[in-house]
Amino acid sequence: MVLLCASLTGCYTSYLPPSADEFALERTLTNPEMPLPEAAASSLRLATAELCSAAIPCAEAWVSDLGTFIRFDSIDVATGFASGVDDAEQDRYVVIDLSGLELSEDDRRDVVGTVFAQLPQDGGPFSLFGM
Repeated sequence: MVLLCASLTGCYTSYLPPSADEFALERTLTNPEMPLPEAAASSLRLATAELCSAAIPCAEAWVSDLGTFIRFDSIDVATGFASGVDDAEQDRYVVIDLSGLELSEDDRRDVVGTVFAQLPQDGGPFSLFGM
């Protein structure tokens, strides 16, 4: 519960939804039941602090040898980012940036398929309240 003061005449309480889970994408990328290809899993590192900024308003970012995985809080922002990248795949809030990588078709299919297959079909933990 958060107390909001709307005016000088009084205050009222209102439920404000929590923000999206900070490491929602991490659970997908490190899921032992659907592991990423070894080259991606062994090189995976958190990159939110270095990639997410005013220029790239993302909520979470991870880098590996097989792609950069970025979660946004808005589908529109994710789409805008993906459209400006040379080689990207997008599923709603998540963009996989494959720019500059020379991946085999098998590696590309495995990385993209493994990540996107685990995303909740209803928006799940990536969606914000009311979206």
